Amino acid sequence: MTGQSFAETGDFSQMLGGVSRVAVSLAKLLLYAVATSLLLSVLFSWFDGWDAPKPRPQTHRAGRTRAAHLRVFADRHVFGLALALLAACWGTYIAVFAPGTLTYDGARSLNQFCAGAPLENHHPVLMNLLYGLLMHAGRAMGSDDWGVFLIVALQAAALVCALSAVLSESRRRGLPLAVTALAALYFALFPAWGVLAQDALKDTLFCAVFTWFMLRLARVAAPPEGSAPIGVRDWALLAAAGSLVALTRNNGIYLVAPTLLALAITPCAPFGGGET
Repeated sequence: MTGQSFAETGDFSQMLGGVSRVAVSLAKLLLYAVATSLLLSVLFSWFDGWDAPKPRPQTHRAGRTRAAHLRVFADRHVFGLALALLAACWGTYIAVFAPGTLTYDGARSLNQFCAGAPLENHHPVLMNLLYGLLMHAGRAMGSDDWGVFLIVALQAAALVCALSAVLSESRRRGLPLAVTALAALYFALFPAWGVLAQDALKDTLFCAVFTWFMLRLARVAAPPEGSAPIGVRDWALLAAAGSLVALTRNNGIYLVAPTLLALAITPCAPFGGGET
């Protein structure tokens, strides 16, 4: 709805231009929410059946044993396998576009600590300081190209780890192994992710940090069955992740603060044993 409004009028007027438009927008939003909820319910019910025991055709015993061993290995090493897959696939983008793509936003960030530009929070200052340190390290290695490459390498590594953790946690929470593999292939092969990995742009690091925040939030708000009781370490990691979200995005605080407030007032079992 936002995209359509901006495409046709250049602002929010189609959504918020009067009481009638606001009412229509809210009705559309409610309809989208209900339809999405129903679709996800059907989809997850279908996924739940993937891991149900099924009669299998008779095969050679050695073949069955080998397949079972591979499945067990994959199930135990989701994080490591996903990390290797993403690193290999995204590495081709980083190699082809080396040292990396420096966009207008990326250059504007670097200028604060590399070209004497005034400090501003449109691009968070502490994040720009990190970029500046990496750029100066690259210059010490011989050229600005090395600085851009260090930024790209750091951000790509953070995003690879974050998405691999998502896949591992999803499998731990019961996502069928086959669906987990399909999700890994989506992250590995869909070009948008490879392009994002080779961008010297704050959005890459923010994506990784925000993903980590959501993982820590899920751990506290909805711990998986059989997990250890939530303790001070979990809350500390959630606070650290939230702080990084606020420090890597100028409006990140407006995401973190309401979320943590809602978590504080929502009935749950913050120090329980895996159920909410």
